[in-house]
Amino acid sequence: MAGTQGDCSFLDHGVRPEPGGRGHAQTQVTGVGGGWRGRRVGVVGWGVSGRAAAALLARHGAEVFVSESRPVESFPSNAREELFRYESETGGHSRRLLENDLLVLSPGIDPRIEPLSDFSGPIWSEPELGFRFLPNCRIVGVTGTNGKTTVTSLMGDLFASSGGADRVFVAGNIGEPLCAVAEEISAEDTVVLELSSFQLELIDSFRADAGVLLNLAADHLDRHGSLEAYHAAKWRLFERMEEEDAAILAVTDEKIRRGMERGMRGKIYRIGEEPYSPAALRGIVTPAVLREVKAFENAACVVAAADHFGIPRGAVLEVLSNFRGLPHRREVVGTFRGITVVDDSKATNVDAVRNAIVCFREPIVLIVGGSGKGESFTPLRERRDRCRAVVAYGEEGRRIAEEIGAEWVGPFEEAVRRAWSLAEKGDLLLLSPGCASFDQFSGYAERGRRFVEIVRGLVREGNVS
Repeated sequence: MAGTQGDCSFLDHGVRPEPGGRGHAQTQVTGVGGGWRGRRVGVVGWGVSGRAAAALLARHGAEVFVSESRPVESFPSNAREELFRYESETGGHSRRLLENDLLVLSPGIDPRIEPLSDFSGPIWSEPELGFRFLPNCRIVGVTGTNGKTTVTSLMGDLFASSGGADRVFVAGNIGEPLCAVAEEISAEDTVVLELSSFQLELIDSFRADAGVLLNLAADHLDRHGSLEAYHAAKWRLFERMEEEDAAILAVTDEKIRRGMERGMRGKIYRIGEEPYSPAALRGIVTPAVLREVKAFENAACVVAAADHFGIPRGAVLEVLSNFRGLPHRREVVGTFRGITVVDDSKATNVDAVRNAIVCFREPIVLIVGGSGKGESFTPLRERRDRCRAVVAYGEEGRRIAEEIGAEWVGPFEEAVRRAWSLAEKGDLLLLSPGCASFDQFSGYAERGRRFVEIVRGLVREGNVS
């Protein structure tokens, strides 16, 4: 891909610590004559990642140019005020970007679009930039198709409760961008990062002391172009590992097991095999824990990380036992008229929907749909008999209905109303869309909240509880 491996000698001053060091030397920032001062850096995308990257660069003397495809009027006033501090363009990306020494991309920006595809210099993701500003601290990176946020949260709780670090920073796709907190972090701290394929695709020197890969399914094919390219982006988390680092891999996923054949450095923890099998961990990963963490692999990866860093099993058990599931992830809203209502709005790919369906014993009335990411829904046919009814909505609704035999309703609210009308006492009404939400919502959280609002309104209309 053009740009990603371009000459970056003035920036490529990442210096690895000696073996046994936990993190990433401070000289990464200041390596060549002050490093950033006067360097021209294009920040592409003016979301939270782009804003954090621009501010960090500006504080270190870089000449920042911001490029945003949306019109300036679409941003809230505080974001507009921040934008006006920099030279910028809005409403599209021009060839002015090619005049920079480095480009830093927000996760939603595809590096293959014009004019980015013509850029001959390095292109980084925002976590790669933030990494360059970190001291010699412990870094744990978590990736996978599903379960990343849950495991990142659990890891944060683990390190915060174990006393193994002065402070714990949970960042990346959860919490704040790494660039927003990088300057606050000291060598005694731990950083836990949730990392998406978009972010990992454009790392260069980034290295984690422990990397976690939970699963590999089909997702974001509209962006990566193929399943192989999407999976390859995930594996980049492990490319720069050293012998003392940990690769925590859920080998219960056959695609991960096969991917290990490429070889990697570091100590490999095989989740699903002894000593990290369900039988071996039954005293820690209990049924009560599983109800909250959603998958055995999520909990077992935390156990492996604790073992690697010398954290007692008792501390792990306490963290897992006290954890409460995150919103919009198979979240039981309540039972109304004998119907159990579950918000799984975070299920934004087909594999997540399949996993949700098999978790429940009740007959299911399923709501699927939204904006597509290039996936086929035909794998759900094998689970179709677990559903009393399926209602598809939104941009992808008609196609999904044809592929799996569902009823198509366009608007989200009408789909929820229809699904509610089809549900009977003893059923489970499940919102598990399998798609992104951007056709009708700002994100999965807004979609989940609206689902709950609609259901509660229907309950009030029927005067039932």
